[in-house]
Amino acid sequence: MPNRLVTSMKNAGVELVGTFVQLTAGDILREQGLGRRSYGEANAILEAYGLSLGMVLPGWDEKLAFEARKAMGRRLHRRLFELRPTVWHPHGALEDELRALLLEVEDERNAEMLTAFFGFNELGPTTLEFTGQQYGLTRERVRQIAARAEAKIRNMWRPMPCLEAIKEIITSQLGSLFTNDDFIQAARQREITNINFHIEGALGALELVGDKQSISKIRIGHLQLFGTADKISIPSRLIASLRKETSSNGCTNVQRLALLIGLDHEDVERVRSLLTIFDEVYWLDSGRTWLLSNRPARNRLANIASKVLSVAPSVEINELRAALRRHVRVNFVPPADALGGLLQYFEFADVIDGMVTVKPSFEKTEIGVNDQGFVNAFNSIGSPATREQLEDFCIDKLGMNINSFYLYLSYCPFVIKLATGVFSLVGQNVTPGAIRQLRNDIKENRFEDTYGWSKAGTLWWHFQADRPTANAGTRPLPTFVFNLTSGEWDVRSFDGLKLGTASIENGFVSGFRTAFLALGVTNKDYIQFDFDIAEREVFVRIAGDDPEEFRQIVEKDEFDDYHDIEA
Repeated sequence: MPNRLVTSMKNAGVELVGTFVQLTAGDILREQGLGRRSYGEANAILEAYGLSLGMVLPGWDEKLAFEARKAMGRRLHRRLFELRPTVWHPHGALEDELRALLLEVEDERNAEMLTAFFGFNELGPTTLEFTGQQYGLTRERVRQIAARAEAKIRNMWRPMPCLEAIKEIITSQLGSLFTNDDFIQAARQREITNINFHIEGALGALELVGDKQSISKIRIGHLQLFGTADKISIPSRLIASLRKETSSNGCTNVQRLALLIGLDHEDVERVRSLLTIFDEVYWLDSGRTWLLSNRPARNRLANIASKVLSVAPSVEINELRAALRRHVRVNFVPPADALGGLLQYFEFADVIDGMVTVKPSFEKTEIGVNDQGFVNAFNSIGSPATREQLEDFCIDKLGMNINSFYLYLSYCPFVIKLATGVFSLVGQNVTPGAIRQLRNDIKENRFEDTYGWSKAGTLWWHFQADRPTANAGTRPLPTFVFNLTSGEWDVRSFDGLKLGTASIENGFVSGFRTAFLALGVTNKDYIQFDFDIAEREVFVRIAGDDPEEFRQIVEKDEFDDYHDIEA
């Protein structure tokens, strides 16, 4: 329509064609600035669409018409394009297609500026300020030109097969997570663009023509990832879990990572392929199953391995794995090939034919006092050694706390348990004969528990205390004794002193520490329990190497009278 007619109708509140065609000649001529010429021009244009002024449209409702136009969206603009002839040539590349679209609404200079601002190139979108500096404009002027162009483009439609092909690549070909390089490779392979067109420019172009995609962006370090809203958080959660696992466990595997972020076993391959794009990922094995992150400053498994190698500079790889597993804070140890990869990564040692040998550049790590105590014990006694030999050296000679001794004996990575009661320092060559000899010595020196019935009707149990029993007041019982004594007991000394209560369950007596302290029980003392089953009382005493008859009443002696001691 002529501009004067459009302006006049707008001032009169007429916006829709449906309202306009219902106007009569009188309605047109009454408007200021309009005459028969305008009326004739309007009728001529309407006739091309099968319409005319003065039409009657029963049930016409402007509100419903506005809602229908909004619902139709770009289909309406496409229909207008098909009805109204315009010059639009097909373009062979996405960048040419988008430049032609901008030239539909702006001049050459502004189209060039908007190409840079919207990122229809290899660089992607830029800021208002940066674009303005490049073209000598204020950021506000750039914003105004961009807003004007966007408004015009959203109210028009042009056939854009290249942009449609880009949409297909993003929605159907790239998957739920991809990089800019993935997009460029796919677009170039399909010959949609002649440049390395940036994915953010392509997403902006789709949004500009009213076809916005639900694609989000995330940055992890130097890496940018794009994906659907429901999947875009996976990489950040995956890397966060990898860094945490590396710090606390030394390394991890793809199956564990998938479970940590809530994925199923079927997603393992997707997790593996996703991890390959991160520079911080270091694979420890050829199968790309075990890995670590190079970002955390702390690695628990590497710290422990460094201490073990400081004590044993040459050790078989499986023995090293066993040593690392003993540490109380180690949840798992990777297979031998992955552990070797970890040692190589930290440049600790070389692994050749299953033997770990520290590198010349390896610097020994300082170990703790108790750890050093066990090293000194084995250096003095030799490997292997029995628990009793280690107790005598560490507790009696070095003065190690007895609780610390048993704790470190169980969890110290330098100590390898070879058999029941037989231990060795890690990395030592131990012959099977030496282990067999020590086991035989332990059996020969072991005092056998005995039990029976006394003349007084009590069930007695006679045994020799070792250090753990004397210290903790806990010991396993013979099955016969356990079957008759399970439950709670009052504990007394043979002079009638009440020493608390104790329990017998699951084949163990426990709760006798107070009694042992009161009686002065030490390592290798002979202990006798007498169970008065009827009264649920157990009498405890230090006995000789043979069982003694039960006697509860002790005769009075000269020390029982205290009348000569002043109050």
